Amino acid sequence: MKTIRTAALMAAAVLPAAARGEDWPPLPADVWAMKEDPAKGIKGAVVLEERIRIERYGVTYTYRVRILSEAGKAGAEFGAFPSNVENFSGRTVYPDGKVLPYASAKDFQKKTAVSLGDAKEERVKVVAPGVTADCVVDLKWTVRQNFVDEGFRSFRPGARWRLINTYPTRKLMVELPYQFPLSWNLEQYPGQEAVAGEKSGFKTFTWTNLPAEEEVPYCLTPARKAPAMSLYQTPDSLRYAASLGHVQYWDAYAEQGLKLFFEENVTKGGDYKAFLADIGQGLPLTPQAQASELLTRLDQRVTNYGALSFAERTAMGKDALEEKIETHDLRGAVKRKGTSGFGMLVLYYHLLKDLGVKPRLLLVVDRDARIFNYQAKDFQQFGDILIGIPEEGKAQLVLDPSLRFATPGLVIPDYQGVPALEVDTATWKARQITVPIQPALFNQRRYTTTLDLQEDEDLFTLKAEFAGFPEFSERRQFLALEASEQQRKLKERMEGISRAYAVTKAEVFNVTSAKEDFGWRVEGRIERPAGRRREVLPFPGVGSAIAIPSEFPPERTENIVLPYPRVQLAKCTFKIPKGYALAPVQPFQQRNGFGRVAWTAATKDEGGVQTVTVVMRVDVEVAMARPTSYPTFKEFLGWVREAGDRILILEKQ
Repeated sequence: MKTIRTAALMAAAVLPAAARGEDWPPLPADVWAMKEDPAKGIKGAVVLEERIRIERYGVTYTYRVRILSEAGKAGAEFGAFPSNVENFSGRTVYPDGKVLPYASAKDFQKKTAVSLGDAKEERVKVVAPGVTADCVVDLKWTVRQNFVDEGFRSFRPGARWRLINTYPTRKLMVELPYQFPLSWNLEQYPGQEAVAGEKSGFKTFTWTNLPAEEEVPYCLTPARKAPAMSLYQTPDSLRYAASLGHVQYWDAYAEQGLKLFFEENVTKGGDYKAFLADIGQGLPLTPQAQASELLTRLDQRVTNYGALSFAERTAMGKDALEEKIETHDLRGAVKRKGTSGFGMLVLYYHLLKDLGVKPRLLLVVDRDARIFNYQAKDFQQFGDILIGIPEEGKAQLVLDPSLRFATPGLVIPDYQGVPALEVDTATWKARQITVPIQPALFNQRRYTTTLDLQEDEDLFTLKAEFAGFPEFSERRQFLALEASEQQRKLKERMEGISRAYAVTKAEVFNVTSAKEDFGWRVEGRIERPAGRRREVLPFPGVGSAIAIPSEFPPERTENIVLPYPRVQLAKCTFKIPKGYALAPVQPFQQRNGFGRVAWTAATKDEGGVQTVTVVMRVDVEVAMARPTSYPTFKEFLGWVREAGDRILILEKQ
């Protein structure tokens, strides 16, 4: 699948058909003679040409790909769309000269793809019509976007293009007008430099013969070397500081941008003061304990409208849901007992300061999208703002007030282990830091299975509990659903793991209560053929603690990056049916630099009945490692696979 700029393309599918008859450039003379050549890195498809033409009010894309095989048809698959696309046209060309033009969503075939990452995730793809294993696909579209300066208060991300594809690219060109309201930055690396030129009032940057970007499991794609073009805003008030250097730029942005945003035009009044006095009663004495308890209380008293439950959304009604929320109206937030996610950040910031706690602002970037570049004078790099609470003798506590029902201190893993900008709100000075990685014990999945081995089926009850990010992630899947839909979703998810599972009951607990443990419970059965030898799967429905690739490249040059450290604990108990005996089982315990894997089975006699208890624990203790740790990493994943595949054998006596 094409890895960049797909969202912009997909929006074309939702617009009315554009006029057909696009004047496409002639196909290269050798286009139909092209064949796959793995030795030269040509597998599946070749991007013949890609152009990105940037203008003041939009970006026009042109994309031409030669499909060489069945696998290469992914070169004409695209992801989700925005709605601001126009002038879309396309065609599929065949070796015999036939052409299939299109410009409508109805011409594209939708299909659902399942991503087997840290957790299964369904994504809708759209496939260009008429694509075969031997064709050329031409596409052209414009994304309408206003690049005019909107000031500090917009917090709108700047534009960025990572200029590489999953297939080799013969030619890639970026065109940028000389007169343009935004600043720009071109990232280049040895061996992938662009040739600069000009064309009718545009600066042009052209790359030829760019290699394909191979998929590498467990790596940060933005950290891999590839050309990139960024557009960003430099307000007039920051231009002088930017000319002095990045240190001066970030200090000026903190003083003139963030301070202005957080502390001007804030409405408090009597309602806010009463709320402050009430919520601040009896807080602990130390800063971090104060901040943590305050966030827990705030989450219970003010609703984040960005994460409503089904019941809350239904009770609010359409008018209330469509009401515009003013982020800086703290009086309104506490009076209505609700605000936006960003409103929660501003409210929490002022509560802390008014209670005497000195917060810091941590500006973070989703590491799956890009890596914060401290040298680049671009405040639009950031995707979110967290709160940091320093305390003498302790590591800084990081809090995210926008995460509803989350454990205080939870940081989304995509923000961990990578650079961020820290702003001290006492001095409004900025510096670069690295967001700490939360330890494995913070993130837990705990499963308890009870099996009842009948003559021709296994009845199972599986209960799941979570902590840290797994709890937040699981809860979020059910939060917006009514109870019956929660049960249906859980049932379908469980039965989707294996056709052998038939779920008879599914329950989800405490979805909207942060005070009680969130979890779920399923009951079901697995048919088993009767016989002298019986296999027992101790952990039905319990997925692997960490995703394991089907195959491993022989060598690795990229750093190893895991989603996050975690602990997965699974326990199973069952009674051995009369007339059967448990075959000998060897305990399994291994440890290396990435963590530990343990699998044990113990038998206990209770009134002549043998009860078996199986325990499997996986501790993923490392989040990042150098390529030199690749053999150790593969060894660890091998242990995880071995433990998950283990079964018990019962033999009839």
